[in-house]
Order: sequence, then C-alpha cells, then structure tokens
Amino acid sequence: MTVPLSLQFHSGIGFFLSCLSTKCVEGERTCQPIAEYLSRVTGKNIVYRHPKSWLTYQTEMQSGNYDLVFDGPHLNSWHISHLRHSALVKVAGEHAFAVVVRKDNSGVTELKQLAGQKVCGIKPPNLGTLSVLAQFDNPMRQPLIINNIGWTSAYEGVAFEKKCAAAIVPVANLKTFPNHETIVRVLYNSKVLPNQAFSARPRMPVCRTRHASPGHWFPRKAMPPSSGCCRPVTPSKDWPMPVKRNTPGSMCT
Repeated sequence: MTVPLSLQFHSGIGFFLSCLSTKCVEGERTCQPIAEYLSRVTGKNIVYRHPKSWLTYQTEMQSGNYDLVFDGPHLNSWHISHLRHSALVKVAGEHAFAVVVRKDNSGVTELKQLAGQKVCGIKPPNLGTLSVLAQFDNPMRQPLIINNIGWTSAYEGVAFEKKCAAAIVPVANLKTFPNHETIVRVLYNSKVLPNQAFSARPRMPVCRTRHASPGHWFPRKAMPPSSGCCRPVTPSKDWPMPVKRNTPGSMCT
C-alpha cells in the first residue's frame, strides 16, 4: 500500500509523524518504526499520529503545517509549487500503474470500454485512479471506482472475486502477485512518473548539497542543524525497520 507520510514540527516539542492510511492499525504498524528510526538518526523527538481522514490530512497540508512529507509525485509537485518545498530524495525506480482485466474477459479490449463499469482501485486523490480517470474526457462516460483497502484487495476484486471488470494496480505490485500472468492481462499502462519522495519546507534544516540515489539521506545527528551535513542510510543495514504489531499502548486500541 502506498502510504504518504508527514512530519509536523512543533517548536520545543519535536516532530509529529502522521501517515495517511485507511486503517489506524495499518498506519501505526507502518509508520511507528519510521518515527522511531528518524528520532534515532536525527536526535529529535518524533511521535507518530494517525490523521483521522484525508480531509484532515489535506487541510493540515494546505495550511502549511507539515514540515517534512513523504508523498506521491502529484502531491509532491503541489508541495513544491505552492508551499516552496524542496525535494530531498525519492524511492528508487519509477512509478507507473496498470489496468488489468481477467484473461477470460474477452468483452473488454480497450480502456474506453470500461466506461460505466466497476473498476477496483483506491478512491481519488490516489495517483493511479487519477491517471486512469484522466483518459476519460467525458465526465458522463467514466468507470465507477470501487474503493478498496490496499492494492492486493483491488487486484483480488477482479482476479478472484470478480466483483469488478478491471483493477488499477501499481506495476511494481502487479509483478509480486503469484501467477498474475495466467490470471489477468494488462489493458492499459499509465505514464511513467518519478517515484514517491521526501520533501521539506524551507524552514526545515535539511541537506541541500546533493541528491542521494539509491541511498536515503538525513541530517547528521552529530552536526548542528545549520550545517546541512548529511549521512547515508544503508538500506541493508538501516532499512527497512522491523514491523511492529499493535501494542496495549497503541492509539488504535
């Protein structure tokens, strides 16, 4: 699942990390380890908080209350254009989506034939859904997006449950589904875009000296924030953080 992250700065307190995830438990499981990791490497107190909804997330973002965000390319471009964010580092690889239908569905041979039909995906402003809807220039002739919790659910909605005529899934995710080539076929591939990335507000002390790829870079703990010094994060050593289960002290219980 694609999970946008954000860090909200509070002077004298530290950072609040919030992840836009459909389920609180899933968001906590994904983001709490990241908050702990960033706290360790930056020396700042970073606490994870789950936003109640997309409305909460976008309201806080439009108000400029987030200092460091991890988001998709369409939202990152908005951050850069409207909030003067600086792009820091992106996830390796490219970001693209595919529309798939069952192989035995001979009635759909092109994307426009999905107008008026159910398509499993994730509701807007998800980039994959927006990329597909953009191909339908007539608002009266568009697919009906059936919202799913996660890409696996969207894929299974067409591959096994057959509740949708098609599904929108990231190409990278599609490749991980067992035997997908024998079950579904690709009807449409979206334009390839830059992958998800971190960006920071102007007041955020970040390294601006170089772009790091494929490693991730953060301010060096031992250096003062104004120095802009960075250290690499070795994926095999420092990342990914171990997944944590919901605990008695969880905000989701």
